[in-house]
Amino acid sequence: VWVGALSMQPTSLILGKGPSEADGYFEILGVQPGNYMIGAVGEQALPNITGTSAQVTDAHVSDVLVLMDAGARLVGRVHPAMAASVSVSLESEPTSISDIMAGITNAMVRARSDAEHGHFELRPVTPGRLKVVAEGDDGSRGEVIVDVSNEGAKDVVITLEPRPVVAGRVVDARGNPVSDAHVQARAIDPKSGGSFSFGQDGMNGFGGAPTREDGTFVIK
Repeated sequence: VWVGALSMQPTSLILGKGPSEADGYFEILGVQPGNYMIGAVGEQALPNITGTSAQVTDAHVSDVLVLMDAGARLVGRVHPAMAASVSVSLESEPTSISDIMAGITNAMVRARSDAEHGHFELRPVTPGRLKVVAEGDDGSRGEVIVDVSNEGAKDVVITLEPRPVVAGRVVDARGNPVSDAHVQARAIDPKSGGSFSFGQDGMNGFGGAPTREDGTFVIK
């Protein structure tokens, strides 16, 4: 995991010289005297931004311990089986600091289902009532609400429903293909909230779906 030391007076953030070692050991060099909050972020554990505190005077501090939570494991499959991008978020809007932190943590978790069986695994996730969303490579989409305990959740099934796909080709005035352009689908009805498009590689936001070398594009 990556470990950092945050001080408010004076304001500074100092990262460790590298990820922690296999036994968890880490070093943060060049720390000036002051009071610090030591936090850590890693792929195999939930972030602990406010991990512990440390007071630095005129000597090395060597007894800092940051406890990491392995989080929960969410296992399931998409139906019908296909390659899909799977993400997770809180089921409802956050109402507290802990909810906000949980939302940020879960937003960083992504998985891909395998094309043959549709299986996926999301970890680490923050336990709670979560919304699991799957976006199939063919543009289909599905979501399900899951109550995830500290022990995790398994046998989660997300049913993918087909959605319309807009595909085409962009050419210049001479009929030559235009690559690396960005195509947007704009709603005629202003109530729908403007433009928002999905490309072959997932959500492209307001940037649009990119065209290939032959000028073709897909908005899902």
